[in-house]
Amino acid sequence: MEDVTDLYKQLCKKHNIELQECVQKALTGGPVLDLSSQTLDVGTCAVVGKMLQVSSKFEEVSFEDCLLKEDGIKSILLGLCGNSSVKTLVLKGNCIQGNSTDALAKMLRHNSRIVRLSLEWNNLGLHPESFGSFCGALVKNSCVQYLDLRSNQLGGEAASALAQVLMRNCSLLSLDLRWNTLGVAGGKTLLEGLRNNRTLTLLNLIGNSITNDIISTIDNQISKNKLLSLKEREYIGQTTLLKEQLERQEQHSSQQVKQLEDNLAQRDKALNKTIQEGEFQTGKLQEELSSKSLELVALRTKYELITSALHLNQERVSVLEERNCTLQEDLKSSQESATLEKSKLKEALDSARAQHSEEVHALHTTITQLQTKIGELTAESEKQKQQTFDLKETTCSLQAEIKGLKMECDGRCKICQPCILK
Repeated sequence: MEDVTDLYKQLCKKHNIELQECVQKALTGGPVLDLSSQTLDVGTCAVVGKMLQVSSKFEEVSFEDCLLKEDGIKSILLGLCGNSSVKTLVLKGNCIQGNSTDALAKMLRHNSRIVRLSLEWNNLGLHPESFGSFCGALVKNSCVQYLDLRSNQLGGEAASALAQVLMRNCSLLSLDLRWNTLGVAGGKTLLEGLRNNRTLTLLNLIGNSITNDIISTIDNQISKNKLLSLKEREYIGQTTLLKEQLERQEQHSSQQVKQLEDNLAQRDKALNKTIQEGEFQTGKLQEELSSKSLELVALRTKYELITSALHLNQERVSVLEERNCTLQEDLKSSQESATLEKSKLKEALDSARAQHSEEVHALHTTITQLQTKIGELTAESEKQKQQTFDLKETTCSLQAEIKGLKMECDGRCKICQPCILK
């Protein structure tokens, strides 16, 4: 309240307008600005118009029976052009006509908030062109639902303009035309316009010198409109109910979808965690597998080295065995040669006993040398046998070690095989 009153005082001070107590009192009336039957000068009307242009406090404004001057009415209507809160405007008893009617038309073209407009006891019908402009603005206006035009000296030309409103306006629900001068021709004109109207549910034509049959036909059309309006309200109600049910269903579905998304997100999180753990375990197993593979490669290398060494030892054993066989053959050949030579010498000795003792001594010396050589050969043969035995023991030891390494490799291969398969 205080801010609207302060705004009024500031505007009056700015434009050098004298404060009016009646206006200050009306500004404290909540959402209703009631200045009925007050005498307002043009300056005050201009200030009130500016207030209505910037303030969104008032929902109902009344200037009933104020007999406002033309410039004052224009200022108020100009302020209402930019207003977005006033739903009810009462301008009863202000002698609105001509230029004031044009200002009213301009307001209707720009204002998209006023629902109830009361213009009773004015003179809108005195200037048909201005009233035609007013009706043209009313045709394009989609907010005004209740219009009071009682006692406005509306004649036949005004009826034609109002018929255009009835044919083309889709928001007007109630039109009060009592106590005008429409006449029978005006009634017929309104009836023709009403035939194309589906929204008007109240048309009051008392005091217009219209015959009862026209009034009856108009009432029938209005009744049809009422029935259509009732069905439309029922349809709108059902549509609203279905819309609310659909919205609740959509809200419920949205909640279910959100819950499902949350569950899926949790599952995805758990799955990602499991995948990460699996990847970690797989990495560890791969590292172990790589380590085991390296160990296996090392064992295989060692096995190959040992196998190569075994092959070399086997070759050396074969060479020694061949050499031993050769020595044994040589020994056997030497023994046979010595035996043969001894036999020959014995025969020679027997046949030449008579020969000189030096020959005997030479023979004994030769025999001794041969025996020494035989001993050496025998010792060397024994040594070769011992070396052969040692090589066989080494070979057995290497074979046992190779067998153990092979068993160890087979065991490790069996351990690594499941990991490789995974």
